[in-house]
Amino acid sequence: MGVVCVYQWPIPEGKSGQQSVEILLKRLQELGAIKTGTFCVDCETYQSNFAPIKNVYLLHNTEVPTTTFAVLENGLTLVADNLLDIFMLKLKGAYNIKGNAKIESKGQRFELVDFIVKVGSVSIGPSFRGILVEVSRLHKCAFSREEFHINAC
Repeated sequence: MGVVCVYQWPIPEGKSGQQSVEILLKRLQELGAIKTGTFCVDCETYQSNFAPIKNVYLLHNTEVPTTTFAVLENGLTLVADNLLDIFMLKLKGAYNIKGNAKIESKGQRFELVDFIVKVGSVSIGPSFRGILVEVSRLHKCAFSREEFHINAC
């Protein structure tokens, strides 16, 4: 995969999150994008039971279903298989899942010329929090936001 950019999409005044997502999806289809599936990325927070309190963030992505990503507060990232989830559960004396703090972004995946575009709703627990648009280029070269701009009006 090449360059990836993630944007927080603004919700127009007077529109709901779901309406804004539908507008984006309709606009992508009008531009000729082909729906290629769905995606889901989630993040669970594990909090230490000792002082100073530290967090470990475990991320899962349906694009790489057998992989778990762990991000520490100092920015260190670990890429492992899904056994890391089981390992973290075994550490329940030292780390516990932070209640109702699961963050999730899920939605539709499209291809448009050389781009992969994902439009997803972001939620924390049951609460909608925003819209995420991820744009990646299939080929390894940079692009600017202006090169791939979706007019949602």
